[in-house]
Amino acid sequence: MYLSDEGFGRLADLVLGLSEELCGGRAVLVLEGGHHPEALCRSALKVIDRLTDPGAVDSEAFRRREDEDLYKIERIVQEAKGHLSPYWRL
Repeated sequence: MYLSDEGFGRLADLVLGLSEELCGGRAVLVLEGGHHPEALCRSALKVIDRLTDPGAVDSEAFRRREDEDLYKIERIVQEAKGHLSPYWRL
């Protein structure tokens, strides 16, 4: 899976938003990886930027793109559910 550095910032934005909504703003972030040290560094910096500066990621631009791609995401999720349903209750 390829996720851009900005995409990692957006994921941090989503996690922080959920943490505000569900647990008083508390969040735990775990660094995993190392397959590509330079990319890991850039992605970690984007997440740190988001933690220290809420305006560091253009969340609105990501939301627009997510809205445009929602039908693709829904199709993929349904396909994955079809493959997993014999093994898991979904």
